[in-house]
Amino acid sequence: MKKRTFSVCPIVYSLDIWGDPWSLVILRDVLIQNKRYYREFLASRERIASNILSARLQSLVEAGLLVRIEGESNRAQTMYRPTQKALELIPVLFAIMHWGPTPIPI
Repeated sequence: MKKRTFSVCPIVYSLDIWGDPWSLVILRDVLIQNKRYYREFLASRERIASNILSARLQSLVEAGLLVRIEGESNRAQTMYRPTQKALELIPVLFAIMHWGPTPIPI
């Protein structure tokens, strides 16, 4: 994702991290639906493309929202866990869901 030039605005900073069309969906899956593995994210009903999913997971790791835990025997066992910084987004996610035009079952 392209980063803006430096800004002290917390909204600009936040949107640089999770303001693309997929990062909040991935964070929703991690924080609310307790998904941990790449294949679980691919199975989401939004049908994110594998190349975009890989890029967004890496971006969220670099932003300090997810921790990547390598599988012992193969890449299919690689797990993603939320950091404390990500857990602090739970109220934001619920506020966005509440604000949305129609409730969507999770």
